Amino acid sequence: MEQTQTGVLQGQKSAWNLLEKLGEGDAGEVYRVESVVDHFQAILKRPRRSVFTNEVRRQAEQIRLEGRTLTSLAALLTGLPGVHVPELLDQARPGTEFSDRYYIVITRAEGFDLAWLARACRLGLEPGSDEHLSAAENAFLNACIDKGRIPARILLAALSSLTSVFDTLHTAQFSLGNVDASGVIWNDVKPEHIFWNPRAGEITIIDWGNSRLLETGGASRDMRHTAADDLRQLIDEMGRFLEQAAPDLFSLLEWPSQPLTASLNETVAV
Repeated sequence: MEQTQTGVLQGQKSAWNLLEKLGEGDAGEVYRVESVVDHFQAILKRPRRSVFTNEVRRQAEQIRLEGRTLTSLAALLTGLPGVHVPELLDQARPGTEFSDRYYIVITRAEGFDLAWLARACRLGLEPGSDEHLSAAENAFLNACIDKGRIPARILLAALSSLTSVFDTLHTAQFSLGNVDASGVIWNDVKPEHIFWNPRAGEITIIDWGNSRLLETGGASRDMRHTAADDLRQLIDEMGRFLEQAAPDLFSLLEWPSQPLTASLNETVAV
């Protein structure tokens, strides 16, 4: 993980200490931060500062949209037990929306992402990686490492939750600001974006910056995205993951090679 200089950013609700730069990419920079008031730790996303002005504006708008989308998703997913998305905690002050000074602060996902968990099961823990884990988390990890694999029930729970989320979101009617939507797609299905919380037995789905709103008819406004994108990514990304991390389960599920027109709940209900 990259280290970053210390600094304090004043949001609309709180001031935040920059603790550690976790990474950066096409969607901007990601930091671990801490509230100055109560020392609550969270995640901050902001545009990269070493890119062209147009790219800064694009990243800032994408980050702003992610924050607004997360607020809507929290309400849309209330009927699905055991499934969460990060909560929007704070954002930069008004007037920064299209600059490199814009950011959002969201809650950290509890637990372990599936890709990291699979590596730990295969290779064990890196020195020092368990320093901040609770006794329950350590016990869970050690049990997985001893078996050399993620328990099938956890993978099945994650897959079932994903398909339930898609069934709900792809046809959800809601408003995002002054825009009416007839659905939303995640558009970033990856095992590293799916966290399993062993203490609560729940999953958290992160990274909604690539999400797209759907209009009546089931396509995005630019006609480049539909709900089939989520299903295709689910088949491709999670299929590759299962084939490597849980080949027995991959075979048992008879994982399809292409998206199905029907819900995938039947596939993961084995």
